[in-house]
Amino acid sequence: MSDKKIKNIFVQGPVNASFVGESIASHSTKTNIGAHQIFLGQVRRDEIGGKFVEAIEYTAFEERLTKWMQYAKILLQNIH
Repeated sequence: MSDKKIKNIFVQGPVNASFVGESIASHSTKTNIGAHQIFLGQVRRDEIGGKFVEAIEYTAFEERLTKWMQYAKILLQNIH
């Protein structure tokens, strides 16, 4: 069982697609990781009300998710 602190995986601002690929590649040898969930979006140049869409905003409740990850880690440690 590991007592390592939960890593902050949240990124503020734009996430480069190559960062996502490199992150997954760096974990490919970790056989205790079962899956990756990824959202990778691209902005369409839609025109709405005379203005063009320029960005996608994605938000998460970092504090709640961090607590959930800590809880999940404890549960998984007790299973093994």
